[in-house]
Amino acid sequence: MGATWSNPHGVPPLLPADRSRPDWEHVIEISAGYFHVRADFKVAKGLVNLTTHMSLCRLESGDFVAIDCVDLTGQDELKAELDELTEGGTRLAAVLNTHPYHSLGIDSFHAAYPAVGR
Repeated sequence: MGATWSNPHGVPPLLPADRSRPDWEHVIEISAGYFHVRADFKVAKGLVNLTTHMSLCRLESGDFVAIDCVDLTGQDELKAELDELTEGGTRLAAVLNTHPYHSLGIDSFHAAYPAVGR
């Protein structure tokens, strides 16, 4: 029997037709206002892509909080999707990095969005 998706509220992820941006590849809206972001994370001199992730939560104000961040170096399509969603980063209110694994992306994320939290 295959695994089923569930959450404490019993609400399934949004179908592509119900997402605000169904054609995006890296930033996927999994619930209204909650976005899951997949990114490359290459090790072994770039030969192995483990991938990594971050989340974006839309606040009532329309701004976003990024939970964890990813290295944006060389990820132009991902950066373009983030820019479109956050109006070039102007709607990013804060970034919370929850553990050291995600700290590897802090420098490039900050370089891309230097005004976050200011």
